[in-house]
Amino acid sequence: MCKNTILIGIGYAGCKILSKAQTELSRLYLDTDPEVAEKYSGMRIGTNVCGKYSVCGDAELAQDAVDESKDEILERIKDFTRVVIVISLGGGTSNGATSRLAEFCLELEKEVCIVTGLPFELEGHRLVRAKNALFQLEDICEVKSVQYEYSGGQISLRDCFNLKDDEVLELLGTVINQKNAEK
Repeated sequence: MCKNTILIGIGYAGCKILSKAQTELSRLYLDTDPEVAEKYSGMRIGTNVCGKYSVCGDAELAQDAVDESKDEILERIKDFTRVVIVISLGGGTSNGATSRLAEFCLELEKEVCIVTGLPFELEGHRLVRAKNALFQLEDICEVKSVQYEYSGGQISLRDCFNLKDDEVLELLGTVINQKNAEK
């Protein structure tokens, strides 16, 4: 087990996916939404920037939120050499906070890997935003991604999201196990 690794879920989907991970590794849940942070016993970022709300899809506000909480986040991850960030790109917190957090970690010479899902084709603007964020992330650190596909049919969109979240969870397991095998 890589005890020098911390897993960080960012945004609602990242926190939800990470909460399902079967691992003994340390975890940190980050979101701008007070209800999500409370649900996952996580850390609410950007309390002053956001007030009583979340970033409501605003990636620039999410960058400000993570900047506001930088010292507290870095204090919580200071003893780890490897950071694995779990997200589902497309939303404000995941799109805005992830790149900034990865930059903070790299400044401290931590190894950073991002595990993410990308929105369905039918999500249009969210997919465009996610792909733009993905290109930016790939320029600064290792990124492993899963493209969500929805074929419609007999499954609800909610159930489809849950199945696709499981694909991200499986990818996370691969990333964790790959690093363990290298040790």
